Amino acid sequence: MPNSFVNLPLPVTLNGAGAAVDTSAMGIPKTISLAGAFPNSTVAVQVSEDGGTSWGTLTAFQNVGGTRVLNAVASRMRLFVQGRKTTLPFSCDAGVGAPDATPQFGTIAAPAGNGAGAPLDISAFGVSITLVVEGSFPGAVVAFETSEDGTEPYAPLFAFSGQGGVKSTLVTANFIRMNVQGRKNTVPFAAVAALGATEAGGGGGGGGATVQAFRYTVTGLEPDLSDFFITMPVAQDTDTYGVSIQQSGVALIVGIDAPDLAPTDRTTTEFRVVSTLALQAGDQLDILISNFTN
Repeated sequence: MPNSFVNLPLPVTLNGAGAAVDTSAMGIPKTISLAGAFPNSTVAVQVSEDGGTSWGTLTAFQNVGGTRVLNAVASRMRLFVQGRKTTLPFSCDAGVGAPDATPQFGTIAAPAGNGAGAPLDISAFGVSITLVVEGSFPGAVVAFETSEDGTEPYAPLFAFSGQGGVKSTLVTANFIRMNVQGRKNTVPFAAVAALGATEAGGGGGGGGATVQAFRYTVTGLEPDLSDFFITMPVAQDTDTYGVSIQQSGVALIVGIDAPDLAPTDRTTTEFRVVSTLALQAGDQLDILISNFTN
């Protein structure tokens, strides 16, 4: 399917935020490319899910650019530069590419105090979500919970402690809500939350991959818990497809990859997973199979 590309402008001042760019019609994965070198400086790529009202840092480059591929939905994107000095050379050209899509966006209400806020209906949203929380809340935890039927109990999804951030995952739910704990009247509290979602990758067209998202739970019976194969729910037409893996509930965070080097690494029915340390039974991996072709 078609792809779109945008450039992210630098700030007009030495440091600070550049102009926001509309990325509300771009899907996942997003390829972020920064060319150049900027000694002693940080160039952050920030995203917003509410049209630019609140922001969070998706990823940041220090001293030198690079290319990163991330499964992040965004209504707007921008650069944020810190540490730049007129006495040091600075060169940076930033762009983002992604398949065309029609994401959905919504804001998640904060409660008046501790406890749960009003839920947001995401039953018509895609399964790949990005949540942005802006603000700081010292001593408090801002958690997000999902439900399939809108009744108690809600299941935990994400939690932010003390300050906001950006998190992405795959989830299918009817409702999502904010739940605040540890908030005190004597301590400042600011938390603005918004969510973007899209289907898991582009459409199938002309010989491309069958795009799918699913969760794999390690059984502990894999022959090698640091090098094993995962069978896909739906077989592919070819062995040319992308694999993204996110750890979504593991006993120990490890480096993880789905290599595509040897002919047997990736077939039409399964793909290889390699981790720096052995995974454990019950570890959960969120898998996104995406399309390499247009």
